[in-house]
Amino acid sequence: FAYRETDPCRLVQAPQAGYCGRQSRSGTEHMNIGQYNTLTARRLTEQGWLLDAGSAQALLPRSLAPADLQTGQRLRVFVYLDNRERAVATTRQPLALVGDFAFLEALSVTEQGAFMDWGIEKDLFVPGNLQHRPVRVGERHVTAVDLDRRTGRVVGATQLGKYFDYDLDGLEVGDEVSLLVYDFNDAGAQVVVDGRHAGIVYRDETHVQLSLGEEQTGYIRRFRNDNRLDVGLQKPGLAGRDDAQAVILQALRAAGGRLGVHDGSSPEEIGRLLGLSKKAFKR
Repeated sequence: FAYRETDPCRLVQAPQAGYCGRQSRSGTEHMNIGQYNTLTARRLTEQGWLLDAGSAQALLPRSLAPADLQTGQRLRVFVYLDNRERAVATTRQPLALVGDFAFLEALSVTEQGAFMDWGIEKDLFVPGNLQHRPVRVGERHVTAVDLDRRTGRVVGATQLGKYFDYDLDGLEVGDEVSLLVYDFNDAGAQVVVDGRHAGIVYRDETHVQLSLGEEQTGYIRRFRNDNRLDVGLQKPGLAGRDDAQAVILQALRAAGGRLGVHDGSSPEEIGRLLGLSKKAFKR
């Protein structure tokens, strides 16, 4: 399809933070590729609506356009580039934006890479050289969403190291954080912290069986020398102790005053019965 007879929206330089556009008399007008944009409906064509942000345009296919869309109306859409580096808009919601991490399923695999279900009509391509291990159809992997700096297209990666933010300024020990489990090693569960940072929940801090792609709430325990975070699943200090005591008292009442675990029980038994680590149980 063609967005207009001349000059479709194409990148004129290596993209920076989703840049797509060109200079105009009023300055740099652009769209943010891999992000939501609020664009203006300019013209209905056979293929769909042309939406613009100044001189940059994107095509919203007819099948995705609101039935009552009118010329001049502003619309919030997600914008990506197709295989010919043309800007396409969608009213569907992707599972992740550029800069995010998401747990995605592989729909197909080729020699070049894997295509993940991303929640929109175009699957997210994960090149082979950005895979932590070979992705197979039907598998689900925590995937970083990024821009290919050469083509400007949105791509995915399951090799996550370079996509983490290692600047930990503003974080403090004890902070409550969100966790997304992306892998396991001998030490414990590797997690994405607050959607940005790298962390680990050690096995002896884990009172429940974590699974790949699981989301949890955690608490910062320590800052490591490699700018990663040690995190736990229970509140630190007195707050964590009070929470653990409340869980134990509730379990005692439910069991008629006698628990099936004690100080000598295994961490697995304590975790299975109470959802607490052995350390928290003994406190």
